[in-house]
Amino acid sequence: MSGRTGSRGIHAIQNGGNEMRMTMLKGLTAATLLAGTALAAHAETYQINVGWAPTHIITKNAYTDFAESVKKASGGNLTFEVFTGGSLLSTKDTLGGVANGVAVAGMVTGAYLPADLPLDNTGADMAFVADNPIAAAFAWTELNFVNQKLQDEWKKNGVVFGGGYSTPVYNFICTSEVKSADDIKGKKVRTAGAAHVRFAEFLEAVPVSVSFAEVYTGLQRGSLDCAMADPTALVSGFKIAEVAKYITMLPMGTHFSGASWVYNPDFWKSISADDRRLLFDQMALAQAHMQIDYNAQVAENLKGGEAQGVKIVEPDASLKGKLAEFKDSYVATLPKVEMESRKVEDPTDIIQGYVELEAKWKKLLEGVDNTDAEALAGLLKKEVFDKLDAGTYGVN
Repeated sequence: MSGRTGSRGIHAIQNGGNEMRMTMLKGLTAATLLAGTALAAHAETYQINVGWAPTHIITKNAYTDFAESVKKASGGNLTFEVFTGGSLLSTKDTLGGVANGVAVAGMVTGAYLPADLPLDNTGADMAFVADNPIAAAFAWTELNFVNQKLQDEWKKNGVVFGGGYSTPVYNFICTSEVKSADDIKGKKVRTAGAAHVRFAEFLEAVPVSVSFAEVYTGLQRGSLDCAMADPTALVSGFKIAEVAKYITMLPMGTHFSGASWVYNPDFWKSISADDRRLLFDQMALAQAHMQIDYNAQVAENLKGGEAQGVKIVEPDASLKGKLAEFKDSYVATLPKVEMESRKVEDPTDIIQGYVELEAKWKKLLEGVDNTDAEALAGLLKKEVFDKLDAGTYGVN
């Protein structure tokens, strides 16, 4: 684990702290290691990592603001130093990096790790039918805590699951206008997961799997024609309104693969049950703020995008019809598709579990102010985090 030592090196404390060894994530360069050890840090300061840019909603709410809130709530007992944008670990390297102690916590995008997280990706494929991002985020969080198969998969990868997220609803953001089913045929489309790949193929488009960090240049240079993305990518996130001037408001689900936080198990066991409970509370609050910010930034980005010349396009009946046709068979055929494509055992319990929890959360959220972080966090705590045993979860 990354221990409570006086340096920011990557240490594992063994034999009661008498013997220390350096643990490195395979593939990290010497330059990255030197950068990680060059900056002095205080005792009890821990490294946490998110691969997204400092301006990203997940970075801000689940890492920068979260770290400040944890420090304040713990009276300085838990202090996190936040690394963003790949300065410590790339998005793809975060899962292994946290498991190996390069960071004590990090954000994992499961879609980038299908071989390591096949069941996570199976559940995440249900995001395509989601239409309420807050319900999706809270349902995904709860499912990962209560489904033993998902818990075992996180454990197999050497981490402790801490909470989920959901993006807003995805649309097409393109360099030319896409209004009809014919308009999207042959277009090179950046996809965010297996469900989006299947839908793109169903539309006779060409799915392209690249990191979202590559989308701006892809659209700019023509290696991409469109991106399946939520509207926050237009202005406040990746600023692709500068290179793509059309957004087609076809609701293609959300995205919630992976976790907002996974923790190094040695770190998790080393802190007290009270500190773990504090992290549960702060993760609930951070998730609430994150989903609220996502919703607010959708409206802001659509307005900001229009100011930069982006045209908001309503899909015609042919494109809407294709989406409805695809969704009709999607859930029913998903278990078989996942077993064949991901080589997993029957995942019906994961798929059905998500369907049931999403319905539960939609009902629970009725009448709740979706701009009130305390109300949303309180509900998430009551239904999920307060039911976790801080003395045993992730420890036994």
